[in-house]
Amino acid sequence: MEYVFSVFLGYLLGSVNPAYIFGRLKGFDIRQRGTKSAGASNAKICLGWGYFIVTVIYDISKAYISRFVISKVFPNNLYLPVLAGVLAVLGHCFPFYLQFKGGKGFASFIGLSLYINFKYSLIILVAGLVLSLVLNYIVVATVIQTLGFPAFMIISGLYPPISCLTVCLASFVILAKHRANFLKLKTGEEIGINGKKIGFGKRG
Repeated sequence: MEYVFSVFLGYLLGSVNPAYIFGRLKGFDIRQRGTKSAGASNAKICLGWGYFIVTVIYDISKAYISRFVISKVFPNNLYLPVLAGVLAVLGHCFPFYLQFKGGKGFASFIGLSLYINFKYSLIILVAGLVLSLVLNYIVVATVIQTLGFPAFMIISGLYPPISCLTVCLASFVILAKHRANFLKLKTGEEIGINGKKIGFGKRG
Protein backbone atom coordinates (compact mmCIF):
# COMPACT_ATOMS: atom_id res chain seq x y z
CA MET A 1 0.00 0.00 0.00
CA GLU A 2 2.86 2.39 0.77
CA TYR A 3 4.21 1.93 -2.77
CA VAL A 4 0.82 2.69 -4.28
CA PHE A 5 0.46 5.81 -2.17
CA SER A 6 3.97 7.01 -3.09
CA VAL A 7 3.35 6.48 -6.81
CA PHE A 8 -0.05 8.15 -6.66
CA LEU A 9 1.13 11.19 -4.68
CA GLY A 10 4.21 11.73 -6.82
CA TYR A 11 2.34 11.40 -10.09
CA LEU A 12 -0.55 13.61 -8.93
CA LEU A 13 1.71 16.45 -7.78
CA GLY A 14 3.79 16.11 -10.93
CA SER A 15 0.81 16.23 -13.26
CA VAL A 16 -0.25 19.69 -12.04
CA ASN A 17 1.01 21.81 -14.92
CA PRO A 18 1.10 25.58 -14.32
CA ALA A 19 2.28 26.39 -17.87
CA TYR A 20 -0.82 24.71 -19.30
CA ILE A 21 -3.12 26.27 -16.68
CA PHE A 22 -1.77 29.78 -17.29
CA GLY A 23 -2.15 29.31 -21.03
CA ARG A 24 -5.76 28.25 -20.64
CA LEU A 25 -6.46 31.24 -18.42
CA LYS A 26 -5.15 33.37 -21.29
CA GLY A 27 -7.42 31.56 -23.74
CA PHE A 28 -5.04 29.19 -25.55
CA ASP A 29 -3.38 25.78 -25.33
CA ILE A 30 0.33 26.38 -24.73
CA ARG A 31 1.08 23.06 -26.42
CA GLN A 32 -0.02 24.62 -29.69
CA ARG A 33 2.35 27.61 -29.48
CA GLY A 34 6.05 28.29 -29.20
CA THR A 35 7.98 25.10 -28.65
CA LYS A 36 4.65 23.24 -28.26
CA SER A 37 5.66 22.02 -24.83
CA ALA A 38 3.81 22.57 -21.54
CA GLY A 39 6.89 23.58 -19.61
CA ALA A 40 8.65 26.56 -18.08
CA SER A 41 10.73 27.50 -21.14
CA ASN A 42 7.65 27.68 -23.33
CA ALA A 43 5.83 29.66 -20.63
CA LYS A 44 8.56 32.29 -20.99
CA ILE A 45 8.13 32.34 -24.77
CA CYS A 46 4.34 32.45 -24.80
CA LEU A 47 3.49 34.24 -21.54
CA GLY A 48 6.52 36.19 -20.35
CA TRP A 49 9.03 36.17 -17.53
CA GLY A 50 6.53 36.47 -14.68
CA TYR A 51 4.72 33.30 -15.66
CA PHE A 52 8.04 31.60 -16.36
CA ILE A 53 9.28 32.27 -12.81
CA VAL A 54 6.11 30.92 -11.18
CA THR A 55 6.10 27.89 -13.48
CA VAL A 56 9.74 26.99 -12.99
CA ILE A 57 9.47 27.34 -9.19
CA TYR A 58 6.58 24.89 -9.03
CA ASP A 59 8.05 22.55 -11.63
CA ILE A 60 11.26 22.33 -9.61
CA SER A 61 9.34 22.00 -6.33
CA LYS A 62 6.97 19.19 -7.34
CA ALA A 63 9.54 16.38 -7.15
CA TYR A 64 11.08 17.95 -4.05
CA ILE A 65 7.69 18.17 -2.33
CA SER A 66 6.83 14.58 -3.29
CA ARG A 67 10.06 13.26 -1.82
CA PHE A 68 9.71 15.35 1.34
CA VAL A 69 6.13 14.25 2.07
CA ILE A 70 6.84 10.56 1.49
CA SER A 71 10.00 10.70 3.60
CA LYS A 72 7.88 11.98 6.50
CA VAL A 73 5.02 9.52 6.00
CA PHE A 74 7.29 6.48 5.53
CA PRO A 75 10.56 7.42 7.30
CA ASN A 76 11.84 3.84 7.43
CA ASN A 77 11.78 3.21 3.68
CA LEU A 78 14.53 5.21 1.96
CA TYR A 79 13.51 4.11 -1.54
CA LEU A 80 9.94 5.40 -1.48
CA PRO A 81 10.88 9.12 -1.53
CA VAL A 82 13.02 8.51 -4.61
CA LEU A 83 10.16 6.63 -6.26
CA ALA A 84 7.73 9.46 -5.47
CA GLY A 85 10.16 12.05 -6.86
CA VAL A 86 10.62 10.15 -10.09
CA LEU A 87 6.85 9.75 -10.46
CA ALA A 88 6.55 13.53 -10.07
CA VAL A 89 8.89 13.90 -13.05
CA LEU A 90 6.87 11.38 -15.04
CA GLY A 91 3.63 13.06 -14.02
CA HIS A 92 4.97 16.33 -15.40
CA CYS A 93 5.89 14.65 -18.69
CA PHE A 94 2.72 12.56 -19.01
CA PRO A 95 -0.28 14.19 -17.26
CA PHE A 96 -3.37 12.04 -17.69
CA TYR A 97 -5.74 14.97 -18.29
CA LEU A 98 -3.62 16.29 -21.18
CA GLN A 99 -3.63 13.02 -23.12
CA PHE A 100 -0.21 12.34 -21.55
CA LYS A 101 1.35 15.26 -23.45
CA GLY A 102 3.01 17.50 -20.87
CA GLY A 103 6.37 19.16 -20.39
CA LYS A 104 9.86 17.76 -20.87
CA GLY A 105 10.66 17.23 -17.20
CA PHE A 106 14.00 18.98 -16.79
CA ALA A 107 12.93 21.44 -14.08
CA SER A 108 11.25 18.63 -12.14
CA PHE A 109 14.41 16.53 -12.43
CA ILE A 110 16.40 19.40 -10.95
CA GLY A 111 14.14 19.32 -7.89
CA LEU A 112 14.54 15.56 -7.60
CA SER A 113 18.33 15.65 -7.82
CA LEU A 114 18.63 18.59 -5.43
CA TYR A 115 16.70 16.64 -2.79
CA ILE A 116 18.77 13.50 -3.26
CA ASN A 117 22.09 15.32 -2.96
CA PHE A 118 21.94 19.11 -2.93
CA LYS A 119 25.69 19.78 -3.08
CA TYR A 120 26.65 17.61 -6.05
CA SER A 121 23.43 18.25 -7.91
CA LEU A 122 24.06 21.99 -7.67
CA ILE A 123 27.65 21.60 -8.86
CA ILE A 124 26.54 19.63 -11.91
CA LEU A 125 23.71 22.07 -12.60
CA VAL A 126 25.96 25.16 -12.44
CA ALA A 127 28.52 23.49 -14.72
CA GLY A 128 25.77 22.67 -17.21
CA LEU A 129 24.32 26.17 -17.15
CA VAL A 130 27.73 27.75 -17.69
CA LEU A 131 28.38 25.52 -20.69
CA SER A 132 24.89 26.31 -21.99
CA LEU A 133 25.67 30.03 -21.89
CA VAL A 134 29.02 29.50 -23.59
CA LEU A 135 27.55 27.31 -26.31
CA ASN A 136 24.30 29.31 -26.60
CA TYR A 137 22.22 26.16 -26.17
CA ILE A 138 20.15 25.52 -23.04
CA VAL A 139 19.70 21.80 -23.72
CA VAL A 140 23.40 21.35 -22.91
CA ALA A 141 22.48 21.88 -19.25
CA THR A 142 19.68 19.32 -19.60
CA VAL A 143 22.01 16.67 -21.00
CA ILE A 144 24.71 17.29 -18.40
CA GLN A 145 22.27 17.20 -15.48
CA THR A 146 20.23 14.20 -16.61
CA LEU A 147 23.34 12.14 -17.42
CA GLY A 148 25.74 13.56 -14.86
CA PHE A 149 23.65 13.19 -11.73
CA PRO A 150 22.69 9.50 -12.24
CA ALA A 151 26.36 8.85 -13.06
CA PHE A 152 27.32 10.47 -9.75
CA MET A 153 24.77 8.30 -7.90
CA ILE A 154 26.19 5.13 -9.43
CA ILE A 155 29.89 6.00 -9.13
CA SER A 156 29.65 7.34 -5.58
CA GLY A 157 28.23 4.07 -4.26
CA LEU A 158 26.11 6.04 -1.79
CA TYR A 159 22.77 4.87 -3.14
CA PRO A 160 21.20 1.43 -3.60
CA PRO A 161 20.99 0.09 -7.17
CA ILE A 162 17.18 0.33 -7.24
CA SER A 163 17.34 4.06 -6.52
CA CYS A 164 19.98 4.59 -9.20
CA LEU A 165 17.93 2.60 -11.72
CA THR A 166 14.76 4.56 -10.93
CA VAL A 167 16.50 7.91 -11.40
CA CYS A 168 18.04 6.62 -14.64
CA LEU A 169 14.50 5.93 -15.86
CA ALA A 170 13.58 9.58 -15.35
CA SER A 171 16.76 10.64 -17.16
CA PHE A 172 15.93 8.45 -20.15
CA VAL A 173 12.42 9.87 -20.40
CA ILE A 174 13.67 13.46 -20.25
CA LEU A 175 16.26 12.90 -22.98
CA ALA A 176 13.64 11.16 -25.12
CA LYS A 177 11.30 14.12 -24.68
CA HIS A 178 14.08 16.38 -26.01
CA ARG A 179 14.53 14.36 -29.19
CA ALA A 180 12.89 17.07 -31.29
CA ASN A 181 15.41 19.60 -29.97
CA PHE A 182 18.33 17.39 -30.98
CA LEU A 183 16.86 16.92 -34.46
CA LYS A 184 16.39 20.68 -34.88
CA LEU A 185 19.98 21.21 -33.79
CA LYS A 186 21.09 18.81 -36.51
CA THR A 187 19.17 20.72 -39.17
CA GLY A 188 20.09 24.16 -37.85
CA GLU A 189 16.54 25.05 -36.84
CA GLU A 190 16.97 25.05 -33.08
CA ILE A 191 16.66 28.38 -31.26
CA GLY A 192 19.61 29.37 -29.09
CA ILE A 193 19.59 31.29 -25.83
CA ASN A 194 20.13 34.50 -27.78
CA GLY A 195 16.95 33.89 -29.80
CA LYS A 196 18.74 33.06 -33.04
CA LYS A 197 18.76 29.78 -34.92
CA ILE A 198 21.65 27.47 -34.17
CA GLY A 199 22.81 24.08 -35.35
CA PHE A 200 25.73 22.12 -36.70
CA GLY A 201 27.65 24.37 -39.05
CA LYS A 202 25.71 27.46 -37.89
CA ARG A 203 26.57 30.19 -35.45
CA GLY A 204 23.97 31.88 -33.19
